[in-house]
Amino acid sequence: MHNAADGQPQNGVAPDRGNPDQGGVGQGVRDPGPDDRGCVRAGAGALGIGDGHGRGAAASLREAIAAAAAMLRLAEGIATAGRKVDLAGLDDRLGRICAQALDLPPAEGARLRAELVALLGDLDALAAALRQA
Repeated sequence: MHNAADGQPQNGVAPDRGNPDQGGVGQGVRDPGPDDRGCVRAGAGALGIGDGHGRGAAASLREAIAAAAAMLRLAEGIATAGRKVDLAGLDDRLGRICAQALDLPPAEGARLRAELVALLGDLDALAAALRQA
């Protein structure tokens, strides 16, 4: 969240890399800076579904899946480098993606199957990296 007056991050949250003109704030991957304990928060950043700009649920969900996949790959890289990764909130964010996928009409949900399977692969890769750390 940015301060409207000066564009600076509020509450210690790093600026969003998403393009507000293409999907709104929270659709991109947040720049995960370390917290005061030196941990990088993999669950940080919004993975909001639906942007209020009249786009369909499937398109918004596809963007949320892509943002989650990027976040998981980043967290995997951080864990592989031996740094701590705070996964707080990750289960909620992925749970919202799954719930939204189930709410889609079957034909639309089926078109997202490949992205969801790839997201599961990214999650499995992060789990493997965390086991090795």
